[in-house]
Amino acid sequence: MEVTIDKPSLDSSLAKLQGAIAAKMQVLKMSSRRAIGLEASHLCGYMIDRALGGTRTKKAIARKVLTKFISLGEDVEIKSESSWAGHHRNHSESDISEGKDVEWYAFTPSGIYGVAREMDYRNANVEGLESIYFGTEMGGNDGDRIVAGQRGKQTIYLWQKFLVKPSTVKALITKLQKRVGSLKASFIPSLRALEAEGFKTAETIPAAALRNEYRAKGRFNNGLNELDCFVEIISNASGAGNEKMRQIAAEAMEGRARAIITRMAVIHEHPELIFQE
Repeated sequence: MEVTIDKPSLDSSLAKLQGAIAAKMQVLKMSSRRAIGLEASHLCGYMIDRALGGTRTKKAIARKVLTKFISLGEDVEIKSESSWAGHHRNHSESDISEGKDVEWYAFTPSGIYGVAREMDYRNANVEGLESIYFGTEMGGNDGDRIVAGQRGKQTIYLWQKFLVKPSTVKALITKLQKRVGSLKASFIPSLRALEAEGFKTAETIPAAALRNEYRAKGRFNNGLNELDCFVEIISNASGAGNEKMRQIAAEAMEGRARAIITRMAVIHEHPELIFQE
């Protein structure tokens, strides 16, 4: 049996499951086709149930997007460099060493607020923001703003986040949230193939996964009828190889291994239960 998410990191868990399946076949005199098919079905059901994707995931997406981007409003007035002296007659643009690389948007008696020009993405479309979202890491330990200097009673603040339009951020959140369930859905092709072979799971497929079934990025290599019986459950969905998913896959295989061994021990003590298998 193969479960391909990040196979090298799962070899140990897979070996435990394979050993348990071998014990099951020996105790129950079960064919390799039946034993592997049943356990593969259990695995698919578990992965669909536990894979990332749900209401909490949607909320997490919104939080992460908003953490990376900051919106100052669709019609916020960004002051040009030439307007600097007009707002603060006591200080020129040159008072700030990086003034020419900063867009100033707010002036108060106690603070001056700016955004580095390379962080200004108000003209970016949804695809542009998506590329930024997945392509950069933002530091979040020092707060949303950094203090860039002090001019008299005024503290100079610079945003650490990307400056964007709220409507574009909202559209990006909606786009990403529509993908929730795609990881779960990536195991549906394997489940459907196993069902066609007569192996069904009691697990109910969540609605979020069903909505993404038509574009599920997963596949099933069916070797149940081969001389050397095998199956491959493959997920190619975005995020399938992350640490959390590897942990879920390991838990699935090791959990099934423990369940098989426990059940075989019970049958060994009570042989009459073998007919329930």
